[in-house]
Amino acid sequence: MSGHSSRPAAVARSHPVPVIFGFHDVSALRHTLRHTLRVQAAMCGLSDGVRDAFVLAVNEIAANAVLHGGGQGETRLWCDGVRLYCQISDRGPGLSATDVITQLPPRSASGGRGLWIAAQLCHLTVHNSTPAAGAVVELSVALEDLSHDAE
Repeated sequence: MSGHSSRPAAVARSHPVPVIFGFHDVSALRHTLRHTLRVQAAMCGLSDGVRDAFVLAVNEIAANAVLHGGGQGETRLWCDGVRLYCQISDRGPGLSATDVITQLPPRSASGGRGLWIAAQLCHLTVHNSTPAAGAVVELSVALEDLSHDAE
């Protein structure tokens, strides 16, 4: 079966799954969002390590949405057959591509580590982020080629 992925065809593509969260339900967010992410990532065929890294990255950006983005946010999770995506949006002051930190902030810095961690663990893109519209951050990871497992 060389060249064929063992990822189930039924989950190779999926429609966005929204999860809305805020200050009032941070613990529920962690449970619900992490569970949703783990299930979707497993259905898309991600290994435990890649899945855990993706969940951590999304958790960091979702926490930033609550803390810095107006107290609530929304995630949209989908798979296009090539990558698994999670888009996190909020109603805060916005974020620019230059705000994404490429080097670990010094210990004396009061913030920035969440963005840095997320950018290290997966592909991070800032979209249409303005003070009027809030921040929109998209995280994605490539779906692994599982064809070698089927051989």
